[in-house]
Amino acid sequence: MWTAPLRFRGAEYEIGRHGYTRTQLGLGDEVSGHVLSMHIPPSGALDVHASEQSVAAAVESFGRWFPEEPLSGFVCHSWLLDPQLAEYLRPDSNIIRFQQRFELLPLLPPEDPADGDRDLLRLGLQLPVPADALTDEGLARIPQDTTLQRAFVTHLRAGRHWHHRSGMLKQWR
Repeated sequence: MWTAPLRFRGAEYEIGRHGYTRTQLGLGDEVSGHVLSMHIPPSGALDVHASEQSVAAAVESFGRWFPEEPLSGFVCHSWLLDPQLAEYLRPDSNIIRFQQRFELLPLLPPEDPADGDRDLLRLGLQLPVPADALTDEGLARIPQDTTLQRAFVTHLRAGRHWHHRSGMLKQWR
């Protein structure tokens, strides 16, 4: 997993439900400067309260640890922010409630349209990713016990793809 090298170097910090990496971002006058990139480990439910507590603790901790780097915001880049999930999940699901906390940035077309599919399979469904493209036979082997599993298969069978999306956390102070 890509977080191991970041944690080993001391570049990623796990605080509560989320991991954070310090970075800089320039999106004009509204959001530029030091930001925290949020990571959502695939462990446990994505509880909104736990997420809010994690963000509050990160604001306090990074303000104390790096006072010379005042926070301008939080950014997240994940399949979890794909608005297509709202077509399949209940409005009160943890994923949709998490998404609602972010202002999405424009979608940049991926080099490989299946990148988001593989991440959702690996991180969201916690299933092994095949070396080749997912086939109908491969999709048939995916369990259909959860709404997310059913959404994943239905979406791909319709000829669509999942996307990584980037968003800025709307309220964090």
